[in-house]
Amino acid sequence: MKPIRIRSDNNFHWLIGDDVDTTANTSNEHTYDRIVVYGKDMLAAIVPNSAKTFNFHKEFGMTEEKALKVSDHYPVEVEIQSSMLPQETEKCSSSREALQVEVLQLQKENLLLEREKIQLQILPQDSDTDPRQLPSALPAKRSPVRSPSSPRPRIHASQAAAEAMDVHELFASCKKGDIYRVRYLVEHRDVELNVRDKWDSTPLYYACLCGHEELVQYLLANGAKCEANTFEGERCMYGSLSDQIRRLLKEYNCINTCPLQQQDAFSHFLYTLMEQGHHSDVNFLVHGQTFQAHRCVLSARSEYFSEMFLSKWKEKTLITLKHPLINPSAFGAILQYIYTGRMDIDISFLEDCTRLAKQCKMSALIEELENKCKQVYSFVSNKPGICVKVLSLEPQNCRLQDELAQLADCALPAELKLGFGELPFNKTSHLSTYPDICFSVDGYNFLCHKAFFCGRSDYFRALIKDHFCEGGQLQTQPNTPVITLHNISHEIFSHVLFYIYSDDTALTMECVFDVLCVADMYLLPGLKRLCGRTLGQALSRDNVICLWKTARLFHLSRLEDQCTEYMAKIIEQLVLEPEFAELIQEDAASVKGRHETDSVPLVDDIRYHISSNVQTYSAIEEASQKHAALEQLLCDLNIEC
Repeated sequence: MKPIRIRSDNNFHWLIGDDVDTTANTSNEHTYDRIVVYGKDMLAAIVPNSAKTFNFHKEFGMTEEKALKVSDHYPVEVEIQSSMLPQETEKCSSSREALQVEVLQLQKENLLLEREKIQLQILPQDSDTDPRQLPSALPAKRSPVRSPSSPRPRIHASQAAAEAMDVHELFASCKKGDIYRVRYLVEHRDVELNVRDKWDSTPLYYACLCGHEELVQYLLANGAKCEANTFEGERCMYGSLSDQIRRLLKEYNCINTCPLQQQDAFSHFLYTLMEQGHHSDVNFLVHGQTFQAHRCVLSARSEYFSEMFLSKWKEKTLITLKHPLINPSAFGAILQYIYTGRMDIDISFLEDCTRLAKQCKMSALIEELENKCKQVYSFVSNKPGICVKVLSLEPQNCRLQDELAQLADCALPAELKLGFGELPFNKTSHLSTYPDICFSVDGYNFLCHKAFFCGRSDYFRALIKDHFCEGGQLQTQPNTPVITLHNISHEIFSHVLFYIYSDDTALTMECVFDVLCVADMYLLPGLKRLCGRTLGQALSRDNVICLWKTARLFHLSRLEDQCTEYMAKIIEQLVLEPEFAELIQEDAASVKGRHETDSVPLVDDIRYHISSNVQTYSAIEEASQKHAALEQLLCDLNIEC
């Protein structure tokens, strides 16, 4: 076998046979019968099955120097063999092939996902809205709100697939230790850090397993969960590649002061609502320990509590539980599950917790506890020295959001509940929610709860705290103050209502701009991001500039990134439009104290997306053409950056 050496030139690697005269015409003086390629995405894309040998000149019709010229981001490992040494090379390639098979499978899977990602940026054909007809101003047409009896708003197919690919890319980047890509996915693509793959593993686990200390530190600082004495925490500790990572995990023993991801504002709100008990209307006294609670939350999440508040505990603000089998720690864990969907319980209290769950008719919780116990016992039995003392259940967000959405449905005026497919025996028709605040919008009264509106929005917290009750009080509920909201329609407020209670609402292109403006006014950043995701599904050549400006105006980083990515794909058509040239000039002028050669943020982002997915030689040529078109426009505008 002929040895290989690497020559670097202008950020490119040239892989050359040792006897090749690099100054000569390689195609005329040196030929090889076969080449075996192991490893990276670029050559895996060129070679249909890179684990197998193939005829070099028949497949490529070019020299090895030209074919093996790859970017610095895609180094490759190759073996070149001449016709004089077929047997020796085949043996070596077979051994190398066996070692690389798992890596090749992962790389090919990565490649397929990247190809799908390009296709999924196009607006699907089944969209109800023509993107060319996107409103330039706030539309007058309104859309009905979702009731719990209607299906939950479905995530668009392209959006769901794109998010799945972002998650897959997060796992792959954590395995590689690519902290820059992870930071981009977390900060610009809003990817959840505590997601799990089909092996029930988290990104943090893979970063620990592969020994990427800097990446582990970044994940922990941004909300990755790794609590001591839990299944997830012990698994990360056990699988860590180095002692430095283990020490890092121990230093983050109480990684989250709130055991929920820092970026998840809704989960943090629910946890704070449970811990601090703001605007609570009932207290439980369990063997000397007091728990503050909210009847609306308990009634929506548990049929048992709903029935008790209407019968035995009716109009009681202090409920004393004296039964000897009720453990305060188990009761606290049950409340935690009701509020957040999550549970952290000491193994020693597991039996007490299960007994209490049966009493409260919480069959779903009992099933989750049984499944988690099986998982933990299986892990501990196979890992000597591991001690799991705390059992943790992760929240089932769909169930939690659906049940809390019942409170929003009950808050709707009776006139607005009609005509949306509500069943005659819907659970919400018999659910008492105990409202303590009323919002009057367009003459409609929405019976709501201070705990949710104050906890979710600083605007409503200040409004309710400093309100003088000029609207009076309800006749049906004399103790409930009325606040009149202006400059908002009841349809748009209904979307705000569902978002505040369930962190979700069904948005359409007809109402999304109105909701976005109101979300900005009411200081609801999560609702703004939800609007941005809806707008991101309707990207087209005709509206991408408008949506990019909208993203900049409302600080929607994910939508802005989607727009620049879309611009990069159609840049050759976009440079022909005067509006795009004006956009670049405006962005350049917005940079304070900009010198002639300083960068322009929009141009930098487009350049990044043009180059980010280059994996084949045809893609390199296409990217070069796009760069040339962009540079020509900048030259015409007399902008250097």
